[in-house]
Amino acid sequence: MKVKIQIKVGNYNGTMGFAVRANRQTVWEAKPNELSEGLHDIKFNIDPHTKVDFIAFGKNSNKDTEVFDDGTMGRDKFIEIQLIVVQGVIIERHKIIENIFDPYFSINEAKTFYVPSKEELPMWYLEKTAQ
Repeated sequence: MKVKIQIKVGNYNGTMGFAVRANRQTVWEAKPNELSEGLHDIKFNIDPHTKVDFIAFGKNSNKDTEVFDDGTMGRDKFIEIQLIVVQGVIIERHKIIENIFDPYFSINEAKTFYVPSKEELPMWYLEKTAQ
């Protein structure tokens, strides 16, 4: 199955690394500071019924977020998934937040997305996004 994700990369003291793993196999990876700030499209193929792990890494929580004297946050080193497209079915950021997981990676962490089969995809999408 064809999958595309669009990520937004934030830069403060460099950029985070990001990896996509399907069934524990790396299908896409960028090391810290390889991605520029801004939007990036990531495309990969996976089998149906696959757990896809999105892994953000390379952030030092003590120096990679700009914090002002009043405690408010300025710039940040982050990755945010803007959309996920599976076989042409688009899941936008607000639907990811509401139904799958928080797409903002501001710490070193992994989040999992389960990809249904092509036959299950239309019903899965309706169930995940109907609100």
